[in-house]
Amino acid sequence: MKLPIYYLDSFTDKTFGGNQIAVCPLESEITTDLMQKIASEINFSETAFVWNDKFNYQESDNFNLKWFTPTTEVNLCGHGTLGTASLIFNYFKNKNSEISFNTLSGNLKAKIEDDKVWLDMPKYDFETIKVSDKLLKALRISVYKNAVLSKSAQTILIEVDYMKRRDPNFQALYEIKNKYLGAVILTHKANKNYDFTSRYFTPWYGINEDPVTGSAHCLLANYWSEILNKNEMIGYQASKRGGEVFMKLDSNFNNRVFIGGKSILTLKGDFFVSL
Repeated sequence: MKLPIYYLDSFTDKTFGGNQIAVCPLESEITTDLMQKIASEINFSETAFVWNDKFNYQESDNFNLKWFTPTTEVNLCGHGTLGTASLIFNYFKNKNSEISFNTLSGNLKAKIEDDKVWLDMPKYDFETIKVSDKLLKALRISVYKNAVLSKSAQTILIEVDYMKRRDPNFQALYEIKNKYLGAVILTHKANKNYDFTSRYFTPWYGINEDPVTGSAHCLLANYWSEILNKNEMIGYQASKRGGEVFMKLDSNFNNRVFIGGKSILTLKGDFFVSL
């Protein structure tokens, strides 16, 4: 079996930046077990699989989309959706200005405007919490300004005064078990070109640090919009690769956030499977 495969860097316009995504536009149906094995072989933070009944990427405006880490299927992947939409719009030259994806997080829409692809994503609510000493120790931080938990995102967001480059103790972080804990975001208010910066850790899903995370900004946008009193923001995810994420909140869409960014194609080829 031969499957087409494309590598893209998402949330960047520079090769070697942003977040790598492998996209497999299927030409026939395959099992989710095979999808997981391919994602494990590729070993990116996520691999995306996209298809529809006609396997038509030039004219169709509705697709099915799944994302897999090297170890598990995930409910939502922003950079994977951005890269997939960018591939369909810019490489396959889809004739539509807007397309939609059927996913485990419901129907996600993507549209192209100027040089960016914009995603219609769920906005994550949150509640204030106190961070345990065990979690602070694993993160290697001693003080913080504020912390919130988003149960729907299974994410704890911690605001700090400045972004430390020192990595957490990922083994200690992984050993902390909580049904609402799937990721930790560190974030702080920026001073110049960006509204805020962030880092995103998710060892529970086999990824110590994700380079640029679109879904994280579904929570970050909601959090920072209240603090900054802004509906349009630019965030920078301060991983080693780094990337820019554009955000828009609209009062007419209370439960949604629009996430925008660029993607560039870096590789195309075939993935061979011997069964």
